Amino acid sequence: MFVAARRIAPLALLLLLGVLSSAVSASHTDDALHRKVTAELQAFVDWLRTHNAPGFVGETGWPDDFRGEAAQWNDLAESWYEVADAANLPAVVWATGEWWGDYPLAVYEDLQEPAGVDTPNTQASVFEAHLSQPAYQRGINVSTGTFCEGHGLEKTSSFSNRTPGKYGECYIYDSQATFDFIASRGVDTVKIEFRWEHVQRTLGGSLHEKAMERLNAVVGRARSAGLHVILSMHNFGAYWLWDGEQGVRRPIGTRRIPIRDFADVWRRLSLN
Repeated sequence: MFVAARRIAPLALLLLLGVLSSAVSASHTDDALHRKVTAELQAFVDWLRTHNAPGFVGETGWPDDFRGEAAQWNDLAESWYEVADAANLPAVVWATGEWWGDYPLAVYEDLQEPAGVDTPNTQASVFEAHLSQPAYQRGINVSTGTFCEGHGLEKTSSFSNRTPGKYGECYIYDSQATFDFIASRGVDTVKIEFRWEHVQRTLGGSLHEKAMERLNAVVGRARSAGLHVILSMHNFGAYWLWDGEQGVRRPIGTRRIPIRDFADVWRRLSLN
């Protein structure tokens, strides 16, 4: 089950990992990387204040000790969270789930039988130290519902609304054990990710009964563990539409995928 995890890790995160890992200096809290990361976050915070707008960081993550640099990465993350805390900025850490295997950005891992994340990784100490915020301020992405193909900006894929992949083979929703463990660590919010193509196979049409049964069930598991749930349609601004031969990435807001279709699926989800 763990083999697929490294293959589907988001490209942007891997690029970030490759670029920053070579730049981390030995436990300095005022080096160039710290200044860059905190300045970028502060610029976002200042923009929110200027425009009197609410903010939310949906994915923030840093690697474990796969290169023996856990202390330096945690030091950098601590600096980032200090800025976020001072601004009361909600932020959800990336990531966890039963299929991530030894993925470097997994805060909690599934290392023991039966299935379910059960072991904190090196990032957990920083993440958990910043949980003492109001509800919804801090949470974690549980993202195994998005492991099928059709990510990023590639133009075509074997994945589509007609070929969405099989549940249990290219995507799952985590078990009760995962959510119970997350709650036991003091976390109160999870972001559960899913794909539009799974829940609505025909644009403007009814929601897929079996897919919604699975999605409702995983939300129920999280809630039974006492967790708040943020539902995230993890589609990278597009819908993978079958053209008769393959899936084609069709951006939201274009002729093939007008805004009304995006509004329609969320309207249906809100009523489900």
